Amino acid sequence: MAIAQENRRRPAEGLASVPWLTPWTTSLRDGALHFTNSEMLKAAVLYLLVPEEIDMLVSSILLLREHFLHAFAYPVVIFYPPGLHPEQLKDFQAKVPKGVQAFWLELPGFGQLPEGLDLADVPDALQKDKDFPLINHITRFWWAQVWQHPLVQHLDYFLRLDSDSFVLAPIEYDVFRYMHLNQLAYGYITESYDGPEWTVGLFDLVEATKSVSAEAQQHAAGNNLWLPPVDERDKHGPRMFYTNFEVVDVQRVLNDAQYMAFVATVDQTHNIYTRRWMDGPLRWHAAMLFWDFKADTRQFCDIDYFHQGRIQHSC
Repeated sequence: MAIAQENRRRPAEGLASVPWLTPWTTSLRDGALHFTNSEMLKAAVLYLLVPEEIDMLVSSILLLREHFLHAFAYPVVIFYPPGLHPEQLKDFQAKVPKGVQAFWLELPGFGQLPEGLDLADVPDALQKDKDFPLINHITRFWWAQVWQHPLVQHLDYFLRLDSDSFVLAPIEYDVFRYMHLNQLAYGYITESYDGPEWTVGLFDLVEATKSVSAEAQQHAAGNNLWLPPVDERDKHGPRMFYTNFEVVDVQRVLNDAQYMAFVATVDQTHNIYTRRWMDGPLRWHAAMLFWDFKADTRQFCDIDYFHQGRIQHSC
């Protein structure tokens, strides 16, 4: 499906590129971030630490500091899995570049299979994948569990980055304020396609979700959502966002009952584990079903970005 060119215009247009000269201070109390500057949006950069990737994560934060946080002093939240030795955590914390306000939060229960799923339910071929089950736990966190976290629930926006997400040049405007001023629900860096072997049954769930909601039918029609014929769905890979860089209106998602019901439905299928569904195509189809894609999402075409290769913008 061709996305309207309007959706791909340069986001800095019409937005003053003036940095805030006074860094904002943030504190963590009672599981929530508290922002002392009333002009500041309640926003944060979120990472999920994979301990083996600590050096990449530090490099990611360093580049983000140089190209964004030095001017727009938002906090960085680093979620980490349980079981880290205190000395190891202390060493990790010492690696964070100076000038970055970072908060480290343990994720109790991260790394456990969802309730009702037995390892025997996961095909052997998927269990033999070198990334299983870590990639599945990570996907489930960003797709479903992130919305249940008290810190996230108190935010207006978050920018999610992965350890291997690298911003290569200055972002001369506040991406969170841009989202707010333009009343956007979702900002992304680029789109791609996932493989049909990793998304078995996804088109069927999207069609079933659409069929029971007049609003979803209206959005799907307005967004020109195309679903392959039933007998050809194993040949087509679905559209997906690159979710390793995403800016999300948290309250827009949390207050959208149909969106959150879709999140829960996907999670309850356990297909993130049994069929290796990823959050990229799930996010994309949720946007097509529950939002006006053109009005509510925006591609950040002017951000120079590297994730397993430099992103070549087509907009």
